[in-house]
Amino acid sequence: MKPTRPNFDRFRHKLASIDALPQLTLLGLVCGIVTAVIIALFRELITILSSLFLHGLPEGAYQQLTWAHRIILPFIGSILLIGIALTIRSKFRPVGVVHLIERLDWHQGRLKTGNFLHQFFAGAIAIASGHSIGREGPAVHLGAAASSLLGQCMRLPNNSLRILVACGTASAISAAFNTPVAGVIFALEVLMVEYSVAGFLPVMLASVSAAALTQLMYGTEPAFAVPSIAVSLLDELPMVILIGFVMGIISTVYCRLIIFFNKRTKTFTVTTRLMLAAGITSLLAIPAPEIMGVGYGTITELLNGSHIPVLLITLLACKLLATSASVGMGVPGGLIGPTLFLGAVGGALTATLVSAIPGFTTGSTGFHVMVGMSAMLGAVLQAPLTALVTVVELTKNPSLLFPALLAIVVAALTSTLLLRQHSIFELILDCWGYDRASNPVHRALNRMGISSLVNKSYVELDRWQSAQDIQDKLREQPEWLLVSDEGRPKALMPVMALGPFFEQEKGLSLGEDDELIDLLGVPAVRYDVCSLNNRASVYEAWELMKGKQIDALYVTDLIRRQEIRTVGIVTRESLQRYYRV
Repeated sequence: MKPTRPNFDRFRHKLASIDALPQLTLLGLVCGIVTAVIIALFRELITILSSLFLHGLPEGAYQQLTWAHRIILPFIGSILLIGIALTIRSKFRPVGVVHLIERLDWHQGRLKTGNFLHQFFAGAIAIASGHSIGREGPAVHLGAAASSLLGQCMRLPNNSLRILVACGTASAISAAFNTPVAGVIFALEVLMVEYSVAGFLPVMLASVSAAALTQLMYGTEPAFAVPSIAVSLLDELPMVILIGFVMGIISTVYCRLIIFFNKRTKTFTVTTRLMLAAGITSLLAIPAPEIMGVGYGTITELLNGSHIPVLLITLLACKLLATSASVGMGVPGGLIGPTLFLGAVGGALTATLVSAIPGFTTGSTGFHVMVGMSAMLGAVLQAPLTALVTVVELTKNPSLLFPALLAIVVAALTSTLLLRQHSIFELILDCWGYDRASNPVHRALNRMGISSLVNKSYVELDRWQSAQDIQDKLREQPEWLLVSDEGRPKALMPVMALGPFFEQEKGLSLGEDDELIDLLGVPAVRYDVCSLNNRASVYEAWELMKGKQIDALYVTDLIRRQEIRTVGIVTRESLQRYYRV
């Protein structure tokens, strides 16, 4: 009697299919809780380090430091970052959202523990020491990596790992900013670049569970304290369009500066790049200390008052250079926070300059700040839904939907059509030598695990067999023979391809019962084979067949350490027939 499959093996096998919604939803809940805990630990680490670097001042209060301290602090952070970078292996240095996209698109979402630990500690040091970066990039990497590592420890198929990465990403955004809807949209619009029920529901549950746990620990207050704003939307339409146009231009300058620093310093050592980034940030922090760190306090001030144009221009120019240098030179932080900062300053500056023109009046400065944040984020990420929902959730101001939507459209059109600018993540990937162009068929193939398509109607035989042994094996009526030589499968033969040697009623007549037959020498159709792990996706199987120029694979599973079993076979014809590729 055949032994029954253990329950967890059944769970893994079900995840390989395209309709594993209940299993994925359960995993999404687990990922949301795990990610919320990880992000809470990350936030606490930043708070502890900030208290050390800021000598007891509140987190983000860099403007209260003397100019000498503002110069020294980024260098201290860079020295610590250099120490970490030189201690770890080079393969563990890449971190952030771009690294995550690269692992998702070319490595099936299999992230590594070394990069996770590097991001956790280096990201906290970089943020606390005043580098002009945000915390969302590290948060996204940490959430996605925690979920991916959880799936890898459970030996889940690669197609489900991709969903877990999306769950971790959404949970991280949700936990870091208390924006559960924006987390879902970011994961699907920026990372996965696809929408499906199997992807939506687990990601939504992960985001909600992370938000619930985070609100339990930190409360439900929005990230920015926004005053009551009453504006006439029709009167403000010209200003909204103007802000969108200006943000399209600023976003293009911002993206091109990042790529400029990235390309110009690509051949520099890690030490040179991080020290140069510290030097630029330190110098710019002398006239504009608000550019240091995440800068959410400055955004709140912009939302609540009027400002001097000269100060706003200084903030805008210094933040542009400081963040572009930090991100472009590889400081392990994010760029969404600085992007919101630039949008806030740009929106306030545009409104302030227009209001100075005789005969022109503008409404609330806080309204223009929020519109600028939305437009800037949408143009930089080329993700309009993410930008729209993020700012609305951050400010808890639903009346922003219509004007923000219009500003995002204008900014995106300005940057893409007028200035030929792409998403910042795509630009950085291009600098790394990756092209994110993806065939929709490939995405479909990635959503299913190969173990859901394996054919188990086969028998394994050594190359040299007696006629009687072959006949005994064929009593199981298999479709295929998997022929091994020197302990490894070498070829796959269809039983019916034995042709004239196969007789339906009399069995095999290959010779005398004690005569050994060479199955690799028998005139018959044979396919060369190689192995594929049962956690692979169907797309990986298809690419392996193309790369090796073979037409069949045997799928294996690791039972225990060093013990591997064959669980089935897959042919090119079966994949073509199923997907009509």
